[in-house]
This record gives sequence, structure tokens and C-alpha cells, in this order.
Amino acid sequence: MMRLLSIFFLLVVWFNVLAPKYTQAHPMPNTIILLDVHESSIDAELQLPLQEFELAFGRKFEGNTAQALEQYRLEVSSYLVRHSFARTKNGQDWLVECKSISLDSTTTAINGQFLELRARLVLKPPVGSSVRDLVWHYDVILHQVVTHSALVVVRQDWEAGIVQEKTSDNPHEIGVIAWDIRSNTLAPFVLPMQSSSVWKGLFAMLQRGMAHIGEGIDHVLFLLVLLIPAPLLAGNNSWKAFGGWKYGSIRLLKVITAFTIGHSLTLLLGAFGAVTIPAKAVELCIAASILVSALHAVRPLFAGRELWIAAGFGLVHGLAFAESLQGLQLGTVRLLLAVGAFNLGIEIMQCVIMVFILPFLMLLAQTRFYAVFRKSLALLAIGAALAWGIERWSGTENLISPLLTQIVQKPHYISLLWMMFVLISVILWFMERKHSQNPDSISLVAE
Repeated sequence: MMRLLSIFFLLVVWFNVLAPKYTQAHPMPNTIILLDVHESSIDAELQLPLQEFELAFGRKFEGNTAQALEQYRLEVSSYLVRHSFARTKNGQDWLVECKSISLDSTTTAINGQFLELRARLVLKPPVGSSVRDLVWHYDVILHQVVTHSALVVVRQDWEAGIVQEKTSDNPHEIGVIAWDIRSNTLAPFVLPMQSSSVWKGLFAMLQRGMAHIGEGIDHVLFLLVLLIPAPLLAGNNSWKAFGGWKYGSIRLLKVITAFTIGHSLTLLLGAFGAVTIPAKAVELCIAASILVSALHAVRPLFAGRELWIAAGFGLVHGLAFAESLQGLQLGTVRLLLAVGAFNLGIEIMQCVIMVFILPFLMLLAQTRFYAVFRKSLALLAIGAALAWGIERWSGTENLISPLLTQIVQKPHYISLLWMMFVLISVILWFMERKHSQNPDSISLVAE
């Protein structure tokens, strides 16, 4: 009897102390499915842990895994389609195609580093059916590994107001595909019938446009260096006196309008695919636009032609904005609406920046200290433009980009800088008025 009790005690210790430690040390990574819901189809990006996939597929990718993938590509594609068939609620079959397969390495805090098989499936409903009428009989890996599960995340769904560029941007989880251990069944995945409308899509695009300016430090910096010389008169290859509130306001308004017209044109053309330029070339051109505008802020390079330069640089920036709209796969009418809403979001944020900056910029432009401010900001922009240009060209990140990104991502830094700018502008303007002998005829040297 004592021997049996001892054996029982040892088994209890093993299962409750030793076994959990062992299993927790080697957790099994699970599948992630990223859905992009379009107007007439659904893209599904499958991120499958390779080790578990090999168990279900029945073959090991020995040695060179990339070479093995090429060898089994057709079989893998056929396997994925067989185990991902879809139907409508009344039993009509969807068309499921495997468009691409690749291998990638990923790292998580729980699982460490492991290889993933990534595949892109395109699911098309039968004619006359909605993309939201989806009953997906998905059991990739799960038909063999019953402890496995697949997390389903919506990355794009324009009509539901889900428009994100990165999976890490507030991922919208809509379900988990896994075996029900109690009933020993694997239920098909049914796409939730979320409330959808064109208005949700428009509002999402409006927010996305605002975010592109709010988070795009390069675009904000370009606008600032383009605007800081606008209130000044130019002559003899140098910036002179403050031109007055009316002169400065009209010039600023013209520059912003020209930039808006430029980027609106290429945003529209880029969204419809009429203009396609490699992203690296666009990024280099944006860095060049900041550099040239900053040099112009130091000494006039194109005085009197700022409108054409602003419109030209706007064309370049519009191509960068257009990249954000790629992949929506909307019809012509909805794409036009999406472009309009996105562009409106950009303009709203530009107006917000103007409202917070313009009055105090005009005050500071009336002081003898404006030259120091103008040249300091221009030199900062020159350094940032060179750093970004080198980074885009070489593909290697430097110290400048992470620093500026951190500042943008922390609103209290922006608020602090803005309050310092406001305080300094007001104090210097009052000091200038106090020491001015003739306040009605201010003639300050800006150079």
C-alpha cells in the first residue's frame, strides 16, 4: 500500500510541477490569418508556423528550406486550397486560389525565432453573392494537429471602417478557428456581419489622411521650411524686411494652395494606377524637396516662383500619399470617394498646423530675431533631409530617423515645443514693440 502511495505521489509531482515547466518552455506557435475584405473578393494572408505545417503536410523541408519549398510549391498550393474551401450560407461554392507562397523568419516573445510559411489566398464569391456571405471551412494544419488554432484578424475592410496599413495598428480580431474539444468538432468560420456603409469607409479614409500628416514628420517639416520665408520681402539674393500681415497671409495661402493642387493631382493619378514610381525614388525626391526648400529659407533660390515650386514638390508628395491607398481594390466611384476623403483629411491637418503656427510665425517675423529662427530651422531641416536621403539610398537606418519618430509619437513633446515657440514669439514681439522708435513703420533687416 505504501509503495502504491509513493508511486501516486511521484506521478502527482511530475504532472503538477515538472511537466508544466517542460510544456511551457516549448509553446507551440499558432497560425495568424490576415483578411483584406475588398468590394468583390477577400485576400487572406496565412502565416503558418513551418514546423506545424510540416506535420500536417506530411513532408519535411529538409536542408535548404527555400529549395524544398520550390520543389513542393504546387503540392503546397493544392493542399492549402483543398483545406480552405468556402461556401455561401445557402451552399454555393466560392472560388479559392493560392496566389503566392514564401518562407519568412519571425520572432515572438513567447515562441522565440521560428520559420513561417506565408501564403496569400484570394477568395471570390459566386456571381450575385456578397463578400460578406462567407462560410469558410478552413482546417489547414488543424486537420492533423488538433491543439493548433488560427487567429483571424481583419486588416482592411473599407465599408466597415477598418483601414490600417500595418497589422500592429490596432489589429481587429474577429475570431479564432480551433477544435471544440468537448464536442470534437471543428466549426467553419463565418465572417461576422458587421454594420457596413460607405460613410464608415469615408470617415476611415478621412482619419487616415489626417494621420498621414500628423505622423509624417517629413511632410510637416517640408511645409514649415516652405512657409518660414513667405512673410518676408526678397531682394539682392537675400531676405529683407517683414512684408506686412496682408502680404504674408496671402503668400502663405498661395503656397499652401499650390502644394495642395500638386499633391491632389498625383494622389488621384496614383490611386488609379495611372502613375507608378518606385517608392525609393519617391522617398529620395521628398528628401530632396525638403533640402531645396530649406536652402531657399536660408537664401532666396526661387524668389517669386514659390508657387510653381510648391506645386511641383506637391506632385512628389502626392505620390507618397497615393501609396497609402494602394491595395484597397475599390470600384471607380468608391475609389474617387476614398481619394476625396483622404485628401480632405490631409487638408484638415494642414489647416490645423497653419492655425497653430501662422499667427505666431507672423509675430516672430516682425522681430530682429527672426533671421536666427529661420536659419536655425532651415539648418535642422537640411540635416534631417540629408539623413533621410542617405537612409533611403543606403537602406540603413541612422540616428536621426528614430529620434524624430520618437518626438512625433509622443504628443507631449510636440505640445511642449509648440508652447515654447508661442511663448518666445510673443515675448520677442513685445520686446520689439517696446524698443521700436516708430511702431507704425517697422523696417527690420531679416538677413
